[in-house]
Amino acid sequence: MKTLLTTALLASLVATASAREPGLAPAPLALLQAPTPAYSPVPAAPTHPVPVAQPISLFDCVKVRGAHRIHPCAVPTIVSVQDPCNECCCVNVEVCLPPCDSFDVRCNRAGNRVTYDFGKYGATLVSHRGLVTVIYRN
Repeated sequence: MKTLLTTALLASLVATASAREPGLAPAPLALLQAPTPAYSPVPAAPTHPVPVAQPISLFDCVKVRGAHRIHPCAVPTIVSVQDPCNECCCVNVEVCLPPCDSFDVRCNRAGNRVTYDFGKYGATLVSHRGLVTVIYRN
């Protein structure tokens, strides 16, 4: 085992020593072959059209309460809530939420009330009787 380790160590030392000695000098850049049009890379043309994102349909029957309590720098955000007409589906609603990364989202057991809590500001979405109500609070 010691002889195997010794020969491996000697082989690595010889390899590093020979790498430091100038053996064959690299060819100057002028002597290298210039790329020809036959060998130049060409980007491939797309074979099929690229899909475009479909617009999101927003729910129409939305009532807003406490609009004067919206955060001053609020960002329009699209959220999904339970469909008030069909409990098995979801609908998309646009609400104005503060631009914070840390917030709590709470949902009741039935799933028809979702609360976004940002500390001082917040919004509650209630889905009931064919209407989604957005309640802002501060």
